[in-house]
Amino acid sequence: MEKETVIIEATDVRECSWIFREVFDFQNTNQEKIIHQNWEAASVRFDLEGAGDIFRELTKGKFSDAGYIGEKTRRVDCLLKKLESGMIHPADTIQRALERDTNKVNRLIELWEQQPVANNEQEIARRLNLALLRNDIAGARNLLAQIQNLFWADWIGSGIQSLTTRQGRRLGHGDRRGKENYEVF
Repeated sequence: MEKETVIIEATDVRECSWIFREVFDFQNTNQEKIIHQNWEAASVRFDLEGAGDIFRELTKGKFSDAGYIGEKTRRVDCLLKKLESGMIHPADTIQRALERDTNKVNRLIELWEQQPVANNEQEIARRLNLALLRNDIAGARNLLAQIQNLFWADWIGSGIQSLTTRQGRRLGHGDRRGKENYEVF
């Protein structure tokens, strides 16, 4: 049974940085270790890694790179389209991971259920990871759409702006100038 998720409210920037660090550290210490092990269902591992990367990027708060999140949502979207259409090799399905990498999948489910979050965006990404691990394709599709829709409105709480623009320019990995633009912790 999944525990009730509590979203932590931060009152100032210092507190917010600490909370986001705690969220990041939990995933980095736990889920990241499992997802980077050898899996029999290697292509599924790659897709699950992309879903985890969405969450991981959202731990950066207003410094999250929306372009990177978009890249990872496209990866998950591609997997979902293949699963929905049935045009996927059986070795590349989540069902295969459930059968062949049972202990890893079960442990990841357990950890994602325990994963702390600091805002609603992280909660959506957390639930996306759980839906994928449980082979809930319709649920994963819905949650992925919610994440994709976040790009079309300002994320006032986390500072990510629509279409990844900030100060009238597109932000990507190559546009980060100066340490102050991405250091959060």
